[in-house]
Formats: sequence, C-alpha cells, structure tokens
Amino acid sequence: MINNNPKFLSGQMFIILIILLAVITIFTTAIYSGIGQFTLTTRNSYVADQATTLADSGIDLVLNKLSDPQYSGNETITSPQTGDIIIAPLQSAEYADTRSVTSTGCVPDCSSPFATKRKVTVQIAKEAKEISFPYTIHGTQTSGTPITLFSTGITGNVHSNGAITCALSGATSIEFVIPPTTCAGATQVANQPLGPMTTQDIQDWRLAAQNGNTPITCTTPCNLNSSITIGPRKYIGNVNIADNAQVALVGPIWITGDLAVTAISTIPRLYINPSLGSCGTVIVVDGRVSFGSAINVEDSGSSPLKGYPLIVTEYTGASDAIRLSGTGGSTLEGIFYATAGRLSTSGVTTITGAVVSNTLALTINTFTGGTANNLQPARFCGLSTNWVVKRGTYKLSK
Repeated sequence: MINNNPKFLSGQMFIILIILLAVITIFTTAIYSGIGQFTLTTRNSYVADQATTLADSGIDLVLNKLSDPQYSGNETITSPQTGDIIIAPLQSAEYADTRSVTSTGCVPDCSSPFATKRKVTVQIAKEAKEISFPYTIHGTQTSGTPITLFSTGITGNVHSNGAITCALSGATSIEFVIPPTTCAGATQVANQPLGPMTTQDIQDWRLAAQNGNTPITCTTPCNLNSSITIGPRKYIGNVNIADNAQVALVGPIWITGDLAVTAISTIPRLYINPSLGSCGTVIVVDGRVSFGSAINVEDSGSSPLKGYPLIVTEYTGASDAIRLSGTGGSTLEGIFYATAGRLSTSGVTTITGAVVSNTLALTINTFTGGTANNLQPARFCGLSTNWVVKRGTYKLSK
C-alpha cells in the first residue's frame, strides 16, 4: 500500500538527497585526491629530474677539468647544489687510466634536511687511438729479403712480407712470403699485411703535436739535458737527447729533423709519464732516429696494461731510418716503426715491444712483444684531450 502522506514523501526525498550528496562528496573528494596525488607525483618527479640534471652537470664539470693535461683528477669538489663530486683514480682490470666519479645533485640544496637528492656514479677514461701490432717483428717490403735476424730468444710472432734470413730461437711463429728461408720452423704464407699505420694516421699525429703548444724552433739542435715533461709539441729542426735528460712524454711530439741520443757520461731516460696509465703516445720524426749511445726508453709502468712510446719515421734516405746501437745497459721498451726505410740494431741486448720496418737487420738477444705486452691493440693518447664516460658504467641512485 503506497503511503501518500506528504510528510512521508518529504522524508523520502530528504533521505535520497542525503545519499546523493554523499555520493557527490565522495566522488569529488576522490577526484581532488587524485589530482593532488598526481600534482605531488609530478612535482616530485620534476624535482628529481632537476637533481639528476645537477648530478649530471657535475660529471660534465669533471670531463671538462680533465681535458687539462696538468689536472690530476684526484680530489673532491664541493658546491651547494651539486654536493660532493668525488674524483678518484680507479685501478680497473681494463685500463689503469680510469677515473671513478660520483656526483650528487640536490634540490633546493644539499644542506636542507628536506632536499631531494640524486647520485650519479660513472667511470671515465681517456679517449685513445687503438693500434694493433700483431707481430713482434714485421718486415713490410714485398720483395727481396726484408728481415735479417739473429736472436737467442724471441717471444712473439715474426712476419716477413718477402723472404727472411735468420738464426733464432723461441719465436711463437715465423712467417715468410717469398722463399727460400734459413729459419727453422718457418711457415710460408700468402698474406702480405700492410703496416699498422697509414700515411694519414701519421699526419694526424703530426697535427695533434703541432696544435698542442707553441712550436719550438731548433736553429741548432735542441738539447734535452734535464728533467722535462713534453707534449704535445712540434720541434722544428733536430733534437738531441743528451746527458742528464729525464724526458717524460705526456702527449704527441713532431720532430721535423732528426732525433738522436748524444749522451756520453750518463744514460738518459725517455719515458711515458705514469699519468697516462695504459695509454702510450707517439713521436713522429721526419728525419732519422739514431740511438748511437745508451738510453732507457720506458713504458708507463702501469698494471695490468702498459702504455708504450711509439717512435715512427717516414724517412726514405739511403742511411738507416732507425738505428738502435746503444750499449751499456740500455732498456728499450717501446715500438719502433720505419715506414719506408731500414731499421737496424747493434749492441742492443733487449727490446720489449715491437719493431716494424720496410727492411730490418736485427742482432739482439731477447725480444718480447705481441700479446705478451698487450699490443693487440696498444692504446695511444694525444690525438684528442677528451675523456669519455665508459659505456655501461652509468649508475643513478637516491
């Protein structure tokens, strides 16, 4: 039975209105709550992105500072918004010249107890040119007998693009293209690989040396006879390494004349500065390389990989392009490369590294190279001063 009492109907309408208002209130509250949550999330995300950008800017700052060869990159930089940027050398299994960088970004600033913080950690390494030296001894001339070799102990591979005459022991492999050969255990092959550097490669190193610092003109031979750090630098004329010289290489060198060792009473030293780590660098000599007296040519001493000096000449004259004839305890740790001329040794007992030449006449006791000294590939710095973030090392955390 329907109750048509006006008071009863009025009460029903009131109850329905209350229910409707409750539904509207709940719906409106839910909408505003969602908007508020969205706004807060968006704001937090925006602030977090700001903090990440600030942390990334700290990495950019370090990359810029490390472009200066004199900057060691071993410090903590503090600023209100980027917090502490910690730069430290990292002895990695891959490279010794790696830096670990941790940068913190803060909004509004790192001193605030309510600051939003993001921390970025990366590894950065010096940009390098990789050049592979698969042969300890490589004669590149494709006719005649590029290699005449006498040695009591070689670690590594020997390859001649032509014939080869030798009396040696210990080589991992001996390859020749043109018979006959006097080398026991030698294998004839068909491939005649080019040298590991092109003419354009060498020209690039010249330009890197020239553009690095003001060239030095050597009207008479420039005598290096003290403790000195050089590179990148161009020397116009002849350069002598004299008594008391302690020459540290930190970048490429271009010598338009000859490079000679003229020391008499002491054994000079030419070495890769340890700051380069596993990165060597290059000396381009337009003339002859003549080590007529004892000299210590040394790698960077880093571990596990080493940086080697690469001395290269395009000299084409009748005399030796590279002559290594120092005696009296010379240490030769490097790569010696004559693209068009002859490389010869006399009185040298030990070489660690590689020799590449159009023709070679070698008499040496011990020669260690190839994979034993991480020359496949070797790394050389100085074409660029850039440091780069190593792929796969970027980590972001709160």
